[in-house]
Amino acid sequence: MEYKYTVVIAIVIIGVFLLTKLLKYKKPRQNWVDKADFQRWKEKIHNNCDEKTLSDFMSFLKQYKGGYIKRRNGAIVYQDFLGNEKGDLKGIFFNVVVPAKKIPIKQKELFRTYLRGIGVSGLEQRPSYELRSGKLKADGRREDEYHRKLAGNRGEQSVRNCLKILDASGFSIMHGVVLKLDTRVKEFDHIVIGDTGVFVLETKAFGMSEKADGFDEARLVIDTDGQWKLYKHHNMKIVKNPTEQILEQKHFMEELLADTFVEVNTLLVLANKDLVIERKTLLLYKIVMLKDLIRYITQQEGKISDSDKYQIISKIQEHRIN
Repeated sequence: MEYKYTVVIAIVIIGVFLLTKLLKYKKPRQNWVDKADFQRWKEKIHNNCDEKTLSDFMSFLKQYKGGYIKRRNGAIVYQDFLGNEKGDLKGIFFNVVVPAKKIPIKQKELFRTYLRGIGVSGLEQRPSYELRSGKLKADGRREDEYHRKLAGNRGEQSVRNCLKILDASGFSIMHGVVLKLDTRVKEFDHIVIGDTGVFVLETKAFGMSEKADGFDEARLVIDTDGQWKLYKHHNMKIVKNPTEQILEQKHFMEELLADTFVEVNTLLVLANKDLVIERKTLLLYKIVMLKDLIRYITQQEGKISDSDKYQIISKIQEHRIN
């Protein structure tokens, strides 16, 4: 009996000794930032964007490093921002940071440089921040272009928000994708891949103002002569016909995915919910209002397998340069 007690005590002592060693040499826990924190920061930066908040947001982003993670033997070997995260950051820059009056231009440029460094596309040119302070009001063309870009980014953000609904249905969604095939480079607003097919989305914000509480009522006339006319505030202006751009995107994507034999659905998404369309000619692609987008994508009769989806996504990532 005494021998048994001695063995038990010895085992307990050895166990305590080993546990102490493990605790002593255990690697310190890495600083970890959850994806939910990124969502919370997006809300915070939208609600109050001043100099300190933007500085804190940049510090957070540098610690977060992105939601795409590769591991080897449990350790992180590669980390980057997801495509939709980069799209969100682009929207924050144009819709929140650029017009913010409480943030100096130097800090805005610092934020733009950081975003470019992590691969956010569409930030190559310095925005005309000074338009907000009235220094360039005399240049009407530059001011119009500035407001048009802000409205366009608001439209793209509306589409991003809408497409989030598809996450729960197993769709893969990519925003602001730049692809290179041979020597050709093409940028896509949104690419959606799911059971019902492959969808290439070009977003237009015809008639939208840059602010959510702006006046958005407008009428778009697609004429038989190929002209696209936008009527708003009792004025008419010719807007660029996107047909050539959309068909180029379609042919580019079809060539890139030729080995998969999957049909590419090309859509023009009109983000302005207050826009009325008057179409007088047939088009070689589908026009979809934002409110109808999810229903259109999910109710298509196409059906592709999981292996096809994996091959398509791999092909796109292989040719992606941002």
